[in-house]
Amino acid sequence: GRGRFICRVTRAKNVRSPTGGAGPANTRVEVDLVDGRGRYGDFPLPIRNARGKLIFADNQTTIENLTATAGSDDSGRITLNGTVSYPDGDIENLQPVIHIAAANIPIDAALLDAVPPAYTTWRSAIDVTGRLGLDATVRRSRGTSVPEIDGTLTLDQGRVAARDGAWALADITAKVGLT
Repeated sequence: GRGRFICRVTRAKNVRSPTGGAGPANTRVEVDLVDGRGRYGDFPLPIRNARGKLIFADNQTTIENLTATAGSDDSGRITLNGTVSYPDGDIENLQPVIHIAAANIPIDAALLDAVPPAYTTWRSAIDVTGRLGLDATVRRSRGTSVPEIDGTLTLDQGRVAARDGAWALADITAKVGLT
C-alpha cells in the first residue's frame, strides 16, 4: 500500500525478563495513517482514504480505528479494530483477532476480483449487483491455516440475473449469520 503517515518509535531499555534478569530492549512503533491505500493479500479488495493507528510491538500489532473507503466509487466504508499476534516473533503463524465493520460495499468488479476464483465459477453465467455490509470478527488460532469468521453479512439492493437475459431477481435484501 501507499499513503501518508506519521511514525513514532520508542524503545525501552533494560526491561526485566520474567526470570528477573535484564531482558532485551522492547521496541514500539506507532503509525498514524493519514491517507493510505492498499490491499490485503488474502482478499485484495482495494481500499483508499485509510486513516487510523497501527501499533507494532515485539509480538503483536494493534489496529485502532482504521477506517477506509472501498468500491469503485469509494461509497463503501470499512472500519477495522483488533490485534495480530505473532508469539516469539513467528510471523509465519499470524494470529489475528480483528473486528470488521463494513457498510455499503458495492458488489462491483473490484469486489468480485478480490474473491478467490474457487468461489466465483458462477460469474460466467450470472451477474450480481447490490450493496454488502459486514459486522464480524475474524480470528485464527496458532497452528491453523483457515480463519474463523463470526458475525453477520447483509445484502441490500441486490440483483441477480442470467447473462443471457432469461431471468432476473431484483430488490433482494438478505441477512446471513456467519460462524
